[in-house]
Amino acid sequence: MVVFAKGTKIMYGNTGVCEVVDYTTPNLPGMPRGTKYYVLRPLFQSGTIYCPVEQPKVFMRPVMSREEAEELVALIPTISVEPFHTGRLQELSEHYRSIIGTHSTTDLVEIIKSVYSKKREAEAAGRRVSQMDDRYMKLAEELLHGELSVALEIPKEEVREYIRQRVKAAEAANTK
Repeated sequence: MVVFAKGTKIMYGNTGVCEVVDYTTPNLPGMPRGTKYYVLRPLFQSGTIYCPVEQPKVFMRPVMSREEAEELVALIPTISVEPFHTGRLQELSEHYRSIIGTHSTTDLVEIIKSVYSKKREAEAAGRRVSQMDDRYMKLAEELLHGELSVALEIPKEEVREYIRQRVKAAEAANTK
């Protein structure tokens, strides 16, 4: 079992980046007495989250390091994807949920690139992608951009441009 220190920034399920602000043994209805909980503060949402220190039900891991973030951004142009097409929304939802459920930053990039590819195909045919595609792309972007923001120590609003510039520079270097 990994115990996160106070002040540690972690990825918490689909909430995204949270800071461990405290530990507590709350006396609240519905919470087992004597159980130690993390007190988490989401960085990009409001509220407070209580999560059991032992046997958490939600995935948690430390935020990636700056080096890992830079490596991931450098890999983005090489990550190839095949857009997932289906006429069944339930199947599409399960597909995206299973990928997001891996909590892998590379998988988040794959979702984003896949939906962007589907958008280009749809626009060329005079159509739009489904709301399901849009919803999961936005979730993947929220999770990825939040983590990159913290790892790279840049505002979340600047992450998309940071990625765009790095990808453009990599493409320019490869054409020389």
